[in-house]
Amino acid sequence: HYLQRADTLSGIGRFGIMLLGVNDGQADLSKPVAGIKYDRRKAEYVNTGTPHNVLYLRVFPENLVEITQSESDIGNVRYGHPTLYNITFADPNETNTLDEFNSDGTQRGQGGPNQKANAVRTAVHWTRVVHLADNRASSEVLGIPRMEQVGRRIYDIRKILGGSAEMFWKGGFPGLSFEIMPGVGDGELDEAALKEQLKLYQNGLQRFLALVGVTAKSLSPQVADPTPNYETLIQDIAITLGIPKRVLMGSEEAKLASSQDIKTWNKRLMRRCEKYLTPMVIRPFVDRLIMVGALPAPAKKSTKKSKKGGELIEKGPGYEVQWPNLNQSSDDEKAKVALTFTQAMSAYTGGGV
Repeated sequence: HYLQRADTLSGIGRFGIMLLGVNDGQADLSKPVAGIKYDRRKAEYVNTGTPHNVLYLRVFPENLVEITQSESDIGNVRYGHPTLYNITFADPNETNTLDEFNSDGTQRGQGGPNQKANAVRTAVHWTRVVHLADNRASSEVLGIPRMEQVGRRIYDIRKILGGSAEMFWKGGFPGLSFEIMPGVGDGELDEAALKEQLKLYQNGLQRFLALVGVTAKSLSPQVADPTPNYETLIQDIAITLGIPKRVLMGSEEAKLASSQDIKTWNKRLMRRCEKYLTPMVIRPFVDRLIMVGALPAPAKKSTKKSKKGGELIEKGPGYEVQWPNLNQSSDDEKAKVALTFTQAMSAYTGGGV
């Protein structure tokens, strides 16, 4: 669940991090985890044999994290990657959540934007952090926020929903116009008495207006159905994100989605699992646990020669990440296929073919 939370938070901004609380005896989190050194020959960071336990995990979005230093050694495998972070931790006695803090440690909401929150900013070394960034382009550190390309459409939906609520509320009582009756002449309107009558009518239980020389007429309500505009925006978001509309609308709508929609969406999910979650989330997390000594390093896979005489070399720790096939046939579908096959064989043999 920490990986899921980290994946969610990293997509809100340009990146997110997962902090590993390691019992390496270091009181200063800005120092690297004890026992880790850089092997230039192998171009990787290795553990010198000092095992550590992971005591806790914490996840942070970009607004609570600041990258203060990056690797400047062009001969280092982590060239350009962050080496030091500033993380904003909330005071455990503070009732506000971390999401109510700005990146500079100020608190949003109560007391204005400049009110200082009871938060602690701590420098943390990269060996204690797993850096996550989705939708990467040219940068290996920063990604594109997931909602950026549909952000304006989401705000448009909020306007439509809020505006339609206001429209229906006003349309429920569109208003009254008061007109002086013919023959009254140039009589003046008694505004004080009229306001008193309206106050009793709108705020009390009085269901009549006692008026003299004035006629009250109801104004016709101006109410429009917001559904077409709402559906258009939802369709635009679905197209932009590449999600079938019926899947995007939720579980009730997804039940009615065609099998083709579900299969297409499952293929996109599997592609994300294989192209992003495995190499950019799960493996970095497991590799970091191996590097700090919280997990034993698995044996490297042996080098094998192919039939053509070349070598098939598989680098990296000897473990695999496997995902279930989301488009695998259910028991119902298997039963239907078996029934159809049985009926076909029965017709085949019964026909004396």
